[in-house]
Amino acid sequence: MGIFYAYCFLGDKRSIGKQQKILNLIMDTAVGQIKNKRAFVAVFLLLLVCGACKQQFSAKNKIRGKWLSEDGKTGLTITQKEFTLNEGEPIAESYFVKDDSIFTSYEGSRPCTKFVIKNLSDKSFTLVYPDSTLVNFVR
Repeated sequence: MGIFYAYCFLGDKRSIGKQQKILNLIMDTAVGQIKNKRAFVAVFLLLLVCGACKQQFSAKNKIRGKWLSEDGKTGLTITQKEFTLNEGEPIAESYFVKDDSIFTSYEGSRPCTKFVIKNLSDKSFTLVYPDSTLVNFVR
């Protein structure tokens, strides 16, 4: 399992030396040849946390930015803290992302409004509104 996280964290080709050192450290510990087990545990936990964080934030970062509907009538701006849908009058709402959905709330009101994300790529995605209307957005 540690090898998997080492590979995910140091997977690009520029860090082959670092990757090899981490893998050697993991293999040495596996056969009991390492003298400082605390260092191994610290490195392993660091790789575990970094691997989890990398996967968690990739979808959120992909959706952030300024978007425009394909028909040009609707603007959408998603920042770190606000979801702003501009259909005439822009209203900024707080939001959070869970799985393939964006949940928004105006000034903390409940229940949250649910938007479903489909076909997400760097340049476009489809947003399903709460009333099941599909809107395609592009950058």
